[in-house]
Amino acid sequence: MREVDKDNKFYKIEDIIQHKITDGHKYTFLVKWKGYENKDNSWVKEDDFNEKDIIKDYFCKKHIIYYI
Repeated sequence: MREVDKDNKFYKIEDIIQHKITDGHKYTFLVKWKGYENKDNSWVKEDDFNEKDIIKDYFCKKHIIYYI
């Protein structure tokens, strides 16, 4: 299941829209939430993802090598 822990609640991720790298050289992802409208899309830190498979899939589609 593709979920993220945000404020001690788990939400299902429909898709990752884009990514950016923060000042601390960490990834942050713009996430489309399952069951929510696009206006509810939000940026999520890599460390807040419960599992990394959706991140791997996203980078694979973008032809970017991702190391855990």
